[in-house]
Amino acid sequence: MSLAHELAHFLLDYVLPRDQAVKSLGESILAVLDGDRAPTPAERLSAVLKGVPIGIYSRLWHRGPRGIATSAGTLAREDAADVLALELLAPRRDVLQRARQCQDGMSAESLTALLQSTFGLPESSAWSYAGFLAASAKPTQSIKSWLGIDPQ
Repeated sequence: MSLAHELAHFLLDYVLPRDQAVKSLGESILAVLDGDRAPTPAERLSAVLKGVPIGIYSRLWHRGPRGIATSAGTLAREDAADVLALELLAPRRDVLQRARQCQDGMSAESLTALLQSTFGLPESSAWSYAGFLAASAKPTQSIKSWLGIDPQ
């Protein structure tokens, strides 16, 4: 889980922004991203107008004295890395497909067991992901049905 979490940070915080910069500003921006040259004034302006960060990647997420995230931005990045890590290790579609084949169905307990035994997730990660999967797998009521309007 830890390795997948760190891989998710690499993908979300390095690879995707780099790809966005190249798509928005062109291949020539790679020399700036790699630190081979400084951006031109035109590249800086384009980057600002397009909302694309340029420059050498060097981000550190601020933490308090005990290593705990203290800002909403850091917490959001950590949560996003956790979500992607879970999807990398136990893709939602695969988990739900396997769960539908089990007699226990979609209970949080059976999903937790499946996530641990089949996908190798640690208990705490399996339990929280199972709760999310169990809730999201339940059929939802349509607005028309909720309002008591019969669909025609």
